[in-house]
Amino acid sequence: MHLEPLPPSLHASYSELSSNLPQLPSASLLYGDEQSGVIALATQLCALLLCTNPTANRQPCGMCQSCVLLAQDANPDIFNFTQELALTDSKSISVDLVRKMMSFAYLSPSFASHKVVFIAQMSKLNNNSANALLKIIEEPPSYLKFIFVSHNLGEILPTILSRCSKFIVRPILLDSKYNDEIQQFWHGYYHQASCLPAAEPLTKEQLHLLMTTLTTPSVANIFNCTQVFDGKQVSFLFVLEFVYKWLSELAAYVNGVPLSIFANYQSQIDSLIKRLQLTDIFYLTDELTFMLQWATHPLNYKLQLENILFKYQQLFVAKGL
Repeated sequence: MHLEPLPPSLHASYSELSSNLPQLPSASLLYGDEQSGVIALATQLCALLLCTNPTANRQPCGMCQSCVLLAQDANPDIFNFTQELALTDSKSISVDLVRKMMSFAYLSPSFASHKVVFIAQMSKLNNNSANALLKIIEEPPSYLKFIFVSHNLGEILPTILSRCSKFIVRPILLDSKYNDEIQQFWHGYYHQASCLPAAEPLTKEQLHLLMTTLTTPSVANIFNCTQVFDGKQVSFLFVLEFVYKWLSELAAYVNGVPLSIFANYQSQIDSLIKRLQLTDIFYLTDELTFMLQWATHPLNYKLQLENILFKYQQLFVAKGL
């Protein structure tokens, strides 16, 4: 495992994670876009967990036997899925590879007080291997730490996501006013005080496109939206969950509950609900609930999303939108 010096933009994130090392949960998910340096940060955290003699400023020493073996990709206390995939020349994490990890997991540590399971690309899990992984995440040995990395939270099985402590790695921000608004939005979206929503699951252009479609559901907007949200750039599961939250907040707002996640869109929502038949929302919500169960299956995601959005448009057409 090769360690690179962390850039200054990651120092604050590393300091926060390393200072809480004794309280680090058994499963930690580090999330950030591909330019955020999140993999380098996760790699450094793995090394720190395995080091037997960390420095005063909480850096792996690089000289203990554990560190030396880690640099040689020979440390017996880490199961690095990237390394394992390279050995098998495989592009995805299989159930058999997860089972191999489980055999590793139940052996006591050789050097430090921890053993580490590191997955640098959660997207390489398929539905079967993710479910196999879930079993040990639910009841891990006390010494075992999972360090996961993702560039898109929507690609992760919700049951795994719910069992991870999530840490969002913040990239360098240029437009502070705009990014403060975006951070506030994602912070509310995840309802997680520990999730600092700067590395957004959608780009600002994607978020704008999706919100334009939801606030002005025209045929043109729907087709523009599904050209982008086709299951390739953004997971179908994430888009379904986003629309589900939007519908739930609309229904609650109609019944007098203040807006929470989508408070910045109140003026558009006020215009929408004048034309809304409330009971129709619940039928569409039920359909989304059903679709969420099939979100990781090989469907035609673009076609499925078009179907959902056209049904969403029909919530308002009858009243003149």
